[in-house]
Amino acid sequence: MLSKEVQVCLQRAYQEARRRNHEYITPEHLLYALTFDREACDILLNCGADILQLGEELKDFLDNTLDSLPESQEPEYTLGAQRILEIALIQAQSSEQAGVQPGNLLVALFRQKESYALYCLEQQDISRLDIVRYISHGISKDNAWQSTASDPDPNSDSTSSDNPQTNGDSAKKSALATFCTNLNERAQKGQIDPLIGRAVELERIIHILARRRKNNPILVGDAGVGKTAIIEGLARSIVRKEVPPSLQGRQVWSLETGTLIAGTKFRGEFEERLKAIITELKDHPEYILFIDEIHTIIGAGSISGGSLDASNILKPALANGDIACIGTTTYKEHRQVFEKDHALSRRFQKIEVAEPAPAECLQILQGLQASYEKFHQVRYSKKALKTIVELSVRHLHDRFLPDKAIDVMDEAGAEARLQYEREHWANAEAPAQDALTDARRTARADDAPATDSPIPDSDFESEISADPPDSGLNPPVLLRMPSGNASLATGGDTPNPVAVAQDHEADCPIIGPRHIEKLIARMARIPARSVRKQDKKKLARLESELKTRVFGQDEAIAKLAASIQLARSGLGEADKPTGSFLFAGPTGVGKTEISKQLAYIMGVEFIRFDMSEYMEKHTVSRLIGSPPGYVGFEQGGLLTEAIHRTPYCVLLLDEIEKAHEDINNILLQIMDHASLTDSSGRRTDFHNVVLIMTSNAGAREMQSRSIGFGGEHKLDSSMKAIENAFSPEFRNRLTAIIQFKPISPQNVVRIVDKMIRELAKQLKRQKIQITVSDDAREFIARESYDETMGARPVRRYIETEIKRPLSNAILFGQLQKSGMVHISLKEGQLDFEYS
Repeated sequence: MLSKEVQVCLQRAYQEARRRNHEYITPEHLLYALTFDREACDILLNCGADILQLGEELKDFLDNTLDSLPESQEPEYTLGAQRILEIALIQAQSSEQAGVQPGNLLVALFRQKESYALYCLEQQDISRLDIVRYISHGISKDNAWQSTASDPDPNSDSTSSDNPQTNGDSAKKSALATFCTNLNERAQKGQIDPLIGRAVELERIIHILARRRKNNPILVGDAGVGKTAIIEGLARSIVRKEVPPSLQGRQVWSLETGTLIAGTKFRGEFEERLKAIITELKDHPEYILFIDEIHTIIGAGSISGGSLDASNILKPALANGDIACIGTTTYKEHRQVFEKDHALSRRFQKIEVAEPAPAECLQILQGLQASYEKFHQVRYSKKALKTIVELSVRHLHDRFLPDKAIDVMDEAGAEARLQYEREHWANAEAPAQDALTDARRTARADDAPATDSPIPDSDFESEISADPPDSGLNPPVLLRMPSGNASLATGGDTPNPVAVAQDHEADCPIIGPRHIEKLIARMARIPARSVRKQDKKKLARLESELKTRVFGQDEAIAKLAASIQLARSGLGEADKPTGSFLFAGPTGVGKTEISKQLAYIMGVEFIRFDMSEYMEKHTVSRLIGSPPGYVGFEQGGLLTEAIHRTPYCVLLLDEIEKAHEDINNILLQIMDHASLTDSSGRRTDFHNVVLIMTSNAGAREMQSRSIGFGGEHKLDSSMKAIENAFSPEFRNRLTAIIQFKPISPQNVVRIVDKMIRELAKQLKRQKIQITVSDDAREFIARESYDETMGARPVRRYIETEIKRPLSNAILFGQLQKSGMVHISLKEGQLDFEYS
């Protein structure tokens, strides 16, 4: 199948032959037609052709060399031209193209050795390889870095300004300039931030670079600790001449591995590129090669069949000291990838880059403050920078300083700037909107009938000028309006909104701690009020609010509230969860309910796991993920993934005594160090988790009847049952063991009142009111009370004896539209009165 462009070219070749009365359509006709195609001309130009000269030569050949017949007849393709079309079609099919392209015709022309068309291309110094290279990889002949080793062409009139190896009028671009970035040039242009601290690491790098052999440092550290920034700081120090004289004048080139590999379709091209880089580095000893994520060079560029990868090509030059190379990698990749190649790792000198301390990170932020303030046109208060470091350390546990702190500062500046511009734009547009509204009203008053009223624009105007809501998307930013904006309200000339947004050098948004707190809350996926050290009002009301929701467990609630207040005050152990509690007691006494209400009051997520599903040994993998090689390895564990998504939560492990004992061993790590590593090696943080485990161990002892002073004996018996169910190391890591008592008959009435209030809320949505008499409430409590079953029978009784009759009345009876219902006690039964 021929593409549209090729069809046009063939039509033009036919027209040229017919116009000249030629008997045949030759390869010269095809090439001459291709000089009018945009794609073919682009290929020829990038291969060094002079299109005008080529067209003139072919035109002269067609006019003067080929014979013209006196009689007009249809021209036919020669065997050579047919062969060109066949080869082009085969090439297109083999490369799975949609159709034959002009480039395929140009490549196929080189198969016709005895043709004037090929002679013209060779005279233009165009080879088949040049066309193939440009079509396949987009590498033009003028930028052919592989020709740098050859003699420069004195006739070339094109130069490359950023060529580090310009000799005379050479137009060839070096391999370094093609596949690397000159960090010295970026430093000269001010595109590199200053390096704050890291004097020890920088001095160590300078010492290694001054060695005679193996002068190759490798920086190893966690992602985000500033490894790349150290190398950029080295280049900046070289430009500013803040290094020893032996290092002055050297240039740091950053290798882009992706660019080096991209387009290496044929075997040997990658090796050729890398060898050209090494050759250029040897010719210029003052150059330093920087390879970020250096572990990626192991296996890079290798293909089946024994082709060398980048690491094996670099080894000889690294060992002899012919080139200086700096690499960076993380601890994980260095251990898993880099250290396995001992021949390569011994050629590098390891420098460990540790995460900076919070005080050092604060100095880094202060050093970068001016750059970010200039870029975002905002101001950071001193307390804001301290808050960034403090809260990023406390809440962003999956990342490292200073990267996470810099990200927070950058995003806070962007957020404040956008909010500031939004406000200024709205204020600048308001006078114009008012004038436009007045003009519309005037026009309507003149043209429209008197009965018509103008379209109200107040809603639209208020929506623009109103302050943004205090939400996660548009947090409030302290705005200081320039004094020049006072004229906006006087009805003067409307200023340019863009100019207004930019005219605030003296008065600009000031970012304070409150804005950082809300930003951290969104980044860490936690409630905004939980970012601060403590929410005193909520903590002060925690015990009283829990007692209004769960009845008859005042002693247990007091212990729980005291433990959480201790943790939130900052006096708890830093390496443990917010709390680890074991709720023990009979069924239906409020163990699960108090966990739900705790999450609701604290404003965090509630996550529940039914541990009866984890009775077998193999179910442990469901919590932390399957081991490598097993199904579901990449999916992660249910527990680790849940905590990773919601790090602030109340985690309830219901009926923990039913789980396999291996799960208890996993919980030891959580309760002791507030962390858990899943099967893929990812660490999950539990510092902000309230861990609650419920158990029915000791329930029978608590419910047994005793005579005389038997209360303390029942507690002792219950505690012994708990000791028998859980190991000493498990109990020793708990914050508290809270025992729940059976519900007394006096508390059942309060539970009935609570459930009646919940039912009233449901009925209120359908405009139905409900009242229950005191006799009926006491009757429900007596009938539903069961000491061994707790509060659950109360809910079942209300569902069967109250909700079912009400549902029939709502669907088919007197409450179909709305109404009132009064429940009373008559003749020992509940009586429903509708009105």
